[in-house]
Amino acid sequence: MTVYQQSFDSNYHLVSGCPYSGAATDGKDVGVDWGGEPTKQPGGNPFGGTIPVLPSATIQFEDFDAGGAGVAYGDASPGNIGGAYRPTDVDIQPTTDAGGGYNVGWVSAGEWLNYTVSVAAAGTYDLEVRVASDGTGGTFHIEVDGVDKTGRLTIPNSRGWQAWTTIRR
Repeated sequence: MTVYQQSFDSNYHLVSGCPYSGAATDGKDVGVDWGGEPTKQPGGNPFGGTIPVLPSATIQFEDFDAGGAGVAYGDASPGNIGGAYRPTDVDIQPTTDAGGGYNVGWVSAGEWLNYTVSVAAAGTYDLEVRVASDGTGGTFHIEVDGVDKTGRLTIPNSRGWQAWTTIRR
């Protein structure tokens, strides 16, 4: 069971839902008071500290939440195989896609990433996801609060790991 997490600014604090949250005799979290309260984001711990607002924001896959394994991501392989961007077990490498930056790669079945976002207004929205694959058969789906909202989305063979195409839903 994870009871604490380290945010990007090295501020250790208890994770949401931890049994030690608010359990001290003074009503605060159990542990050491380092002289300041951590910034707690509603519903999660967005990477970089700012919650993107949909539908106007673009979510970069490499910007999954902070919080570590089992909280922000599930990754089957140890270490960052791509060796770029973030010191996690999620495999990230530089991309040649339009706009540059990074991409998440070496993805296997059962791996997942968590994102904290805010939605400006309830409704139905279009989804565009940039993907690349040097083979066929890869699939994924998007969940909101644990509910599959897209169904299985198939990644087509784009004929290269840096040959990008857009899936629209």
